[in-house]
Amino acid sequence: MHIGRTIDGAQFFLTTPFIPPSAHERGSQFIALYLFDENGIFMGAKIDDLGPREFINTDEADAKYELF
Repeated sequence: MHIGRTIDGAQFFLTTPFIPPSAHERGSQFIALYLFDENGIFMGAKIDDLGPREFINTDEADAKYELF
């Protein structure tokens, strides 16, 4: 998880949430970037669904995380 500010003063929160598998859901791992203005007002989010953990290519997932 990373929390900080961008060059222009916006705030961000970068994390890797997941939905565990269940009887009704396959489960999924995500990369999520949440952006807030300098006053903490939510500006938007970028969320990438990586799919179920057992099928994730960790090198590709790490590269995507670094690009966020």
